[in-house]
Amino acid sequence: MLNERNSMTPGIALMVTRRCNMSCGHCSVASSPSVKDSTSEETLRQMIEDTALAGIPWIQFTGGEPTLDHDLLVRLLRHAQKYNLQTAVVSNGFWGADTLENVIRILRQFRSAGLSQLTISYDTFHDEFHGIDPILTIAEACEEIGFGLQINLTRLKSDEALSPLISSISRFSQVDLRFYDIQPVGRAKGLPGSELRSETRGFCNACERPAITDDGRLIACNGPSYFSKDDSPLVVGRLNQSTLPELLEKHRNDPILETIRTFGPTRLLEEIRNIPELDFVPRQQYNGICDLCLHINSHQEAVAAIYQALETEEKIAERLAARMLIEQKRRHGSMNMAFVNSAGITSLILDVSLARRSRKEIPLNIVRRTDLDWARTLQQISLNGLASPTLSFFEDATVKAICPSYFQQGIQDASLREAIRMNVTRAAFEEIREALKIARIENAIVLKGGALILESWKIEKDQPCKALGDIDLFVPPDKALSLRNLLLERGFTGDAQSSFDPGFQHLDPISFKGLNLEIHTRIADKTWNLPEEAMIAHTVPVPHWEPLRIMEPEAFLIHLTTHLSTECYHRGLKTAWGVAWILKTQGESIQWTKVLRWVNMLRFPRTFWIPIQILSEDLDISFPAQVLDSIPRDQRQERIMTIARSRFYKTSDTRASAIHVHRIRHDLLLSDSFSALLAILRRELGPHAMKKRLQYLRRIGLKNYLATQSKVSSSEREGLTKDQKPPR
Repeated sequence: MLNERNSMTPGIALMVTRRCNMSCGHCSVASSPSVKDSTSEETLRQMIEDTALAGIPWIQFTGGEPTLDHDLLVRLLRHAQKYNLQTAVVSNGFWGADTLENVIRILRQFRSAGLSQLTISYDTFHDEFHGIDPILTIAEACEEIGFGLQINLTRLKSDEALSPLISSISRFSQVDLRFYDIQPVGRAKGLPGSELRSETRGFCNACERPAITDDGRLIACNGPSYFSKDDSPLVVGRLNQSTLPELLEKHRNDPILETIRTFGPTRLLEEIRNIPELDFVPRQQYNGICDLCLHINSHQEAVAAIYQALETEEKIAERLAARMLIEQKRRHGSMNMAFVNSAGITSLILDVSLARRSRKEIPLNIVRRTDLDWARTLQQISLNGLASPTLSFFEDATVKAICPSYFQQGIQDASLREAIRMNVTRAAFEEIREALKIARIENAIVLKGGALILESWKIEKDQPCKALGDIDLFVPPDKALSLRNLLLERGFTGDAQSSFDPGFQHLDPISFKGLNLEIHTRIADKTWNLPEEAMIAHTVPVPHWEPLRIMEPEAFLIHLTTHLSTECYHRGLKTAWGVAWILKTQGESIQWTKVLRWVNMLRFPRTFWIPIQILSEDLDISFPAQVLDSIPRDQRQERIMTIARSRFYKTSDTRASAIHVHRIRHDLLLSDSFSALLAILRRELGPHAMKKRLQYLRRIGLKNYLATQSKVSSSEREGLTKDQKPPR
């Protein structure tokens, strides 16, 4: 049996076959249709059983192309399911060339057989054999049935050819992208070094998961070490000579492999340089981390010397400490995949766009992660109007060398669009200001993002402001229609409106050169019962933009946070940025006793406390102790926090499903009083809500509604757990 430390092996790869229907020029195991030998089904089944008995929780079926024998793969998945193993399949996706209906059928069969994760490999080399269309079909099928898909994009130094796929795939919410540098191993050894990205820094995550090859060996990693000789540390042993548990223990305890896992092969190179008598000459340049690792571990004399150097008590303790730190970060912080693509990248965007830290102080560990989804990061930045404030960071030479070219071009394009939109925004505010003067309206209040824009124009320093999505303007109800009509006369576009329902908080939107304006008669929906009278009374004029006014920071903070909660935490980065901006520019003047007094006046105080808890715990936004001590810490708060974290970092527009599918459940959790409960019931059973719900049902159909409800409920249950929060 494995000891406790060995049981930490997170998973194992099982090569079903090395045969493949493609002969990609970068394949690390040189697969092709000409490979004829295959492992017997009996042997594969035994390997699955041995994996389970060894206490390994996860098995990945790989190749070659493991789906060539579809029926065999399904049987292997079901066999693994019997042993409660989590399963993954890595495929080139050729079967996506079938019809959408058949691809959906295949996916459902995989899922019913126990498949936990599907990964499709794609790049310019795969593109030579089947193009993008099969990948898009698989993505669409996964979207249809709510099954997660990971696409691994391997890239050369120039990766512009990947842009069409990334652009096409960004609309799918079920797809995650991971970027890997092509390594000069296997068939890729023939690629020119000038085309490779040649990154050698960092520890090797691949060495965590050994692989069982088609010829019965256990090797240190899946793919790159395939062609290593038996005397290399990268070949752990043969299964006809040792049991799998014995080989796994050797894999885990081998000093060289543990050094690669904790410090990377660069540490092996450092050890060699400290042994002057060693007859080993490092090359001037290595074309990637695998190139360096294979060169060192193929030299018998160097390997023997390194083993001896690594066996000191000091080196053993150092590796153990590094291992503990890595495991801690994987469970609770910066090395956790969910954290990287949620709080991790969001926090970095805030650091960059608000200059919370100097450029030298910002660590690049997040952007160096292969599991950072660059497509969603670009979407997050551009949807929230933050391309301009982040552009200089991503154009820095060091960062630029890490980013995919698709991302670099996307940031530049989005920044240009924001500059144009900012000019339109200024022109729109000028028209609004003149119309307010003509209508003699003196208490018009610019809300949310528009107020930040006006503040930035007043400050005129530091980082550029977040671009505006639309303008929200509060005016007294008796002035709203006349102002709207006047703006239509002055060049705004929109349908005429002769009356409005006082049950709604704003009139129908109108537009100025594509920029929407909503004229509000309330700051928020009356259900939430914000202290609007007090908030409206505490406003200040904006120099050079009179009669436009903005709320004081106390009211602004409450409005931003409660609006996020009432919108089901949609696009949390936008709120996080606004709060961080206010704290940075006006933090010293904020009267926190006033904030707390107004929060206590709210009908639903948790609409303030939920965002504050996320901002403080996840994104390192500082609040006074008196604020943090007031956050509820009960079980209901934890339940809402799980829901909030599952939506806060999403980039796709999920408002329709959130509002129509489970708003009632969420809002009832927010209700701490009988009056709050009655307010929710009145709203949900009222004619406006019923009308909206029926319209939504008619539009998407009952079947899709129920499917969406099931999908959202599953997402809500999974959420982001405490283990995915950064360490305190």
